[in-house]
Amino acid sequence: MSTEWFDLVSGSATGAKATLARAGLRALSVPFAAAAGLRRWLYRRGVLASRRAPVPVISVGNITVGGTGKTPLVEYLARGLIERDRKPGIVSRGYKACPGSSGDEASMLRGDLGADVAVVEDPVRHRGCLRAVEEFAADVIVLDDGFQHLALERDVDIVTVDATNAFGFGRLLPAGCLREPPRELRRADCVVVTRTDLVPAADITGLRGRLVEIAPDVLVVESTYAPRQLVGRDGEAREASDLDGARVAAFCGIGNPYAFGMTLRRQGAEVVLARRFADHHDFTRDEILSVFEEARSRSADMVVTTQKDMTRITPALMDGVDGPPLFVLRARFRVRSGEKELWGLIGRALKAPRSGRS
Repeated sequence: MSTEWFDLVSGSATGAKATLARAGLRALSVPFAAAAGLRRWLYRRGVLASRRAPVPVISVGNITVGGTGKTPLVEYLARGLIERDRKPGIVSRGYKACPGSSGDEASMLRGDLGADVAVVEDPVRHRGCLRAVEEFAADVIVLDDGFQHLALERDVDIVTVDATNAFGFGRLLPAGCLREPPRELRRADCVVVTRTDLVPAADITGLRGRLVEIAPDVLVVESTYAPRQLVGRDGEAREASDLDGARVAAFCGIGNPYAFGMTLRRQGAEVVLARRFADHHDFTRDEILSVFEEARSRSADMVVTTQKDMTRITPALMDGVDGPPLFVLRARFRVRSGEKELWGLIGRALKAPRSGRS
């Protein structure tokens, strides 16, 4: 997801060329909607078959492209399952992972969860589930980015909706961020509204009402992604409260870069530089040097990036870089309301008898 495309669909880009480009993107949305709708219909009718994993599957997904907080929720669920004496395995498609290496989100999950949870990357998700069970003895699967992966059956379908941009500017790809129409939320068992702390309470009330209209039988849970600490490259840890009053140069390559800036400002930071890169961007040394040079020129106290981005910043990229210290903002997923109901839903699904094509 490039920054140029995001500026177009969000309306940030203006002028005649941008208007013409948006018209072209709207035209392309028609065949995309038709193809996606046909695919869903074929699965509903059984023309295309879904396969069953040998253990229960909890899917976490969304209806938009970009960062909606799926990975923090996956980590939260894995920790909660461990606390409930389960042995979870996480299965993802391994976006941008090369042979012998891991994608950034999988690397982040492995770093946070350690050896307690197997993280398996495989574009064939059923095969990934089998590996998690056979090689790591997982007794439940948390499927990362699984809502559109209809080839694999799931026991619980959880969809994240970002409170700062709930419905992807109201248009399907490529004219907006929607992968599917909002009505498809009816397929879900639970909608987790993320980043509820970044918008006014009245907006959350309105969003809950809209979700009830769209999917009246779906559980709605509210959550936040609460900053915990700043961690330096040398392992130095500071309280997140150190952001209060600090001049911060921020950069990131995530799906929703604006939410990162909003989080920093809510902590009291003065964001003197905000550099956006495409989601999953592979940084170059010139880009890193440019960020730190501009941070110095703006008298930044620190440079801050996300945990996901830090997995792509190698020691070689930082070798000899001069400027303010680099910190990662570490945060933790928190459920604001509906936690008991969420775990009740999961508990019932884990106990239910299972059937289907394996």
